[in-house]
Amino acid sequence: DRAAAPGSALIAAATSGLVMAAAFWLLASPLAEWLLNDGSRVGTIRWYGGYVLFQSIVAVPYAFIRLRERAVLFVVARLSEIAVLIIGVFVFLARMRLGLEGIVYAFVLSSGVAALLLIVGMASQARIRFSGPLVRRMLRYGAPLAIGSLALPVLHAGDRYILDAFRGSETVALYYWGSRLSGLLNMLFVQSVSMALVVVGVKVLAGPEHDVSLHRRTFRHFTVWAGWGVLVLSLFAHEITTVLTDDPRYPLAAPLVLPLSLGYLFYGHYVVFSNTLLVSGRTHVIGANVFIAAVFNIVLNLILIPRFGMWGAAAATVVSYLLLALLTAAYARRDYPVNYTWRGAAFVIALVVALYVAGSAVGEGTVLSFGIRVLIGLAYLPLVVLLRVYKTQEIREALTRIRAAVGQRPRP
Repeated sequence: DRAAAPGSALIAAATSGLVMAAAFWLLASPLAEWLLNDGSRVGTIRWYGGYVLFQSIVAVPYAFIRLRERAVLFVVARLSEIAVLIIGVFVFLARMRLGLEGIVYAFVLSSGVAALLLIVGMASQARIRFSGPLVRRMLRYGAPLAIGSLALPVLHAGDRYILDAFRGSETVALYYWGSRLSGLLNMLFVQSVSMALVVVGVKVLAGPEHDVSLHRRTFRHFTVWAGWGVLVLSLFAHEITTVLTDDPRYPLAAPLVLPLSLGYLFYGHYVVFSNTLLVSGRTHVIGANVFIAAVFNIVLNLILIPRFGMWGAAAATVVSYLLLALLTAAYARRDYPVNYTWRGAAFVIALVVALYVAGSAVGEGTVLSFGIRVLIGLAYLPLVVLLRVYKTQEIREALTRIRAAVGQRPRP
């Protein structure tokens, strides 16, 4: 019952959000004591329950926009929500000086405005109709993904808590800065691929031809260009840090950017592999793999951090994300055997590491060393061709298509 899917998802999400908001309302006092160490901050917790409600609701129209492949509308909606949030924080926090409660007010306001606008927009394009059997199928499909999403924060940030327990807050601050820099790769490459592939990839595989070439090409292109992002970010992490802070301690975190960014590269591979499992309905495999990787990450951190500190945490991150990608790839091949370019991916990773080592050997702090590292970063592109990850003929064909596309644009 495809026509009932948008309305059923919206009503189910709103219902679950109401349940959570009610829980925040009823348990506000103990939650305030537990989360804020202040049992009198009941109002803050209850308002936050409203934020949870609105965020539960907006997830559905955002997904609806993505399903319709309305990328511009999606970006406009997200930017509008962020703009309201920034204005709200300025008014409630900077002007009215309401503290933490003012920040929560801003979150509620921004998510409430977004929910209202998006629901109106969704209702204008789809009939809001409810189907109980369809919701039950959605819950069976989505519950393993929800369980896996609970394990993801452990995989993404659990190492910081273990690092804090063994090495203290100063080490955590350095490691956190390295993870924030490498997070640029996640934001620019991994999340953009995830947002697009979760819609387009599912549509392609669910079509009559079951075409898997999109996933093979996405894997290769993502590896090449995200690999270049890893290299550039790692080569210039020291300069980025010195521009943003005068504290001499933070540049010590620059070498961590390479392993942490490689971890995000492997996480991007997991996104590509798991897309085929979404189509085959094996969401329980996705949830189980994330849970296994999260547990493995905790154990590895407990082993490595006491001895190697933040380098042990970085190593655990890389290995855990690689394990997640390989587990997912192994299961995904059973339903849709895709001939991924494993050899090319290995070449790219080896090339990134080799060029980073060469760049590190020239040092930092001088114009000459900076110029040499720029040349090393640029050398990545022709070397990718020499290693035949990209073939010369492919590049010629791509340039021909680009020129043809530019030539077909109407002249003003």
